[in-house]
Amino acid sequence: RAAGITRLPDHKKMNIKLLKNKAEDHLLEKFGIVPEKSKILLYKTPEWDAFCSKSGFPEGVLGMYSCLSYSAHIHEDSRFFPLNFFHEYFGHGLWTEYTDYGQEKTRLEEKVSRERPGLKNLENSKTYWELKLLHEATMPQNEGFATWMEHYLSALTGYEKLFLKLIDKMPKDRKDFYQNYKDYEQSYGEHALLYSAGFPKHYNTAIIEDILKKLFKEDFKSIELALLYGSKKPRSDIDVFIVSDKIQDTFLNWIDIKSVDPKTLTDMISHLDISVTEPLFTGELICGNKSYLGQLKETALKMPITEKAVTYNIHQAEHARKVAITNDGDLSKYQTAMGWNRSYFANARLLINGKKTLTRKGLEQ
Repeated sequence: RAAGITRLPDHKKMNIKLLKNKAEDHLLEKFGIVPEKSKILLYKTPEWDAFCSKSGFPEGVLGMYSCLSYSAHIHEDSRFFPLNFFHEYFGHGLWTEYTDYGQEKTRLEEKVSRERPGLKNLENSKTYWELKLLHEATMPQNEGFATWMEHYLSALTGYEKLFLKLIDKMPKDRKDFYQNYKDYEQSYGEHALLYSAGFPKHYNTAIIEDILKKLFKEDFKSIELALLYGSKKPRSDIDVFIVSDKIQDTFLNWIDIKSVDPKTLTDMISHLDISVTEPLFTGELICGNKSYLGQLKETALKMPITEKAVTYNIHQAEHARKVAITNDGDLSKYQTAMGWNRSYFANARLLINGKKTLTRKGLEQ
């Protein structure tokens, strides 16, 4: 949990603590994250005015977050205090602590702070310009997420009406940043929103099933089998295998969905294609017919090793290498393709030696 709340009388500190704990309990249970490094600093009106004057903030600012000190500074006398609290501490705090961009911004802030004493003019610092460029480039993501979290937690704690009053007074750009996040949430759900924003992925099959329903809408009904496989690490993409005659492969920045139709799947199993046997034997059932999954696994286990299967795997390895070369400017796609190049070649070598494996881990033998 985050550090304590400062500069409040005991009775008010208790109210804020309850609000903070309710939000943190929900976020931890729902998404598996809470602010861990961030702290909260609250100011009464005279102190806040002095703080803003010293920091160079314009009149009317009611809160700010410093990634350098992981601290949310908030004007406690404002009637919008709960919203500003959600926005700064949970919105900017979570974004700073958990996303790659937030962590990089903190790194640059720390580097500028170290360089500052030796500089006559801060604008002579290359790091300063890198930080400025990153700040401007990530403003829509940072502010958009913080405002979305502000709305999300205000609805949870009974302050949604206050938020809806405040949003009408927001500058158009901030309102647009928020709306982009809200639209994404309405299309794909809350979990997908956080995953797309770069947060760690803590999930189960029920969460992924809900995401698939939102992603594919009516075509979801065409899914005969959906499996969750891969490393399932919070910082890795979510890997899903689908059997459907309507859904195509889908690759977003947080989920990779491989989809094959039943006829193609049967053909791939006959060639002992590791890209389909891997999810069949290591995957966790999301939805679909469990007995169908059992039949597919039994077919793969009984499938004999043939010269045709060896040739197929060698061909797939060469195809993966060509895909890698085509994407040599995209490190992620290049590494993924080369990974499959190595897997198909390893599978072909085992098959030549009369050995059959159905998982990528088995290729290590």
